[in-house]
Amino acid sequence: MKTALQKTTTDDPSVDSETGGAYSKVFNTSKYDLKTVSGRMNALLDFADEYAPPDDGRSRQLAEEFNCSKSGAKNWVLKNSLPTRKQLHQIVETQLLKISGNFHPAAVVAWIEHGDAVTCPFV
Repeated sequence: MKTALQKTTTDDPSVDSETGGAYSKVFNTSKYDLKTVSGRMNALLDFADEYAPPDDGRSRQLAEEFNCSKSGAKNWVLKNSLPTRKQLHQIVETQLLKISGNFHPAAVVAWIEHGDAVTCPFV
C-alpha cells in the first residue's frame, strides 16, 4: 500500500518519478482502523500531510489550529470522540483545501461520523 505521498527515485525531490510531475497524494487505507472515528479522522489528517503523528504532537497542532483544548483534540485522534459538528465541518473544510481533488465536505463529514454506513469519499 502506498503511503501518504508517493516517493521518488530521482534526484529532484519535487518530481514524481512515475508521472514526471509534482508529488501526488494517495489516500492510505492501511495505516488506521477506518472502522473507528479516530482512525477516519487520522486518515484525513494524514491525507492533508501537515500533521505530526497521532501520538506525537498531533493533538497540540489541532488544538492550536482550531482553537480548542489539547485534551479535546487528543480525544478526536486517540479516543474515538467526535468534535462538535461545527468543529468537524471546520476541520474537514480546512483539510480539503490542503488536498488536491474535488471532494465534497458533506460527504467527508458523513464518512467520519458514520464510517462504513457511507462510502469513503477518497477511494
